[in-house]
Amino acid sequence: MSLETKRIKELFGYARTLTKEQGVGVMAGRAVGFFKRRFFGKKARYLPSKQTLETQRADAAARADGWPTISILTPLYNTPPQFLQQFLDSVQAQTAPNWQLVLVDASDGAHPDVGETVRTRATQDKRIVYAKIENKGIAANTNEAAKLAAGEYLALADHDDMLAPHAVYCMSKALAESGAAFAYSDEALFEKTPEHPRVGHFKPDYAPGVPDGRQLHLPSGRVQKIAVRRRRR
Repeated sequence: MSLETKRIKELFGYARTLTKEQGVGVMAGRAVGFFKRRFFGKKARYLPSKQTLETQRADAAARADGWPTISILTPLYNTPPQFLQQFLDSVQAQTAPNWQLVLVDASDGAHPDVGETVRTRATQDKRIVYAKIENKGIAANTNEAAKLAAGEYLALADHDDMLAPHAVYCMSKALAESGAAFAYSDEALFEKTPEHPRVGHFKPDYAPGVPDGRQLHLPSGRVQKIAVRRRRR
């Protein structure tokens, strides 16, 4: 089954569920909005306007001291320079300041530029933590990053991801207000620019089996998916 066929099946499945749970009127409204965005929109719906982002920055500046810090754990391995720069830019462009970016670098000797790039950023922004490690695989490398994390919540990100500018703001604000142990977002995949996504993955509002039974679904938190979980001390 091709990716396009799979996504179409997922979309129709979502439409059936929405119609059953909320009625034909709601589904029709969503369908109209979808086609407007898909065929006439110039900007992805998950990216807020500049005015909204500035409002978030002002709100976070006033209230973020009471919000949890989210440590973003990212193992690096021979990361292409363009992807690394885009990822770092997307984290530092967050509208909320309460994040920590933990980067553990298992790149081989042919890619010293990875560490050089991150160390330069880390000297300019103390929220970025860098460590050179031995490559033991993605799981073990991620655990090494977790050891360096200082935040109350942990999030995982791949080295070629990009965070939407409001990701940390939406997550940390919602977690502070709800006390949830776990929060997760929708996902958009793109080939060239985040403004023109190729595929959107829209997650359900509840997934059983999450510790404490407390979780939040925050639509459009990220260009790629993001899941934030309270760490165990």
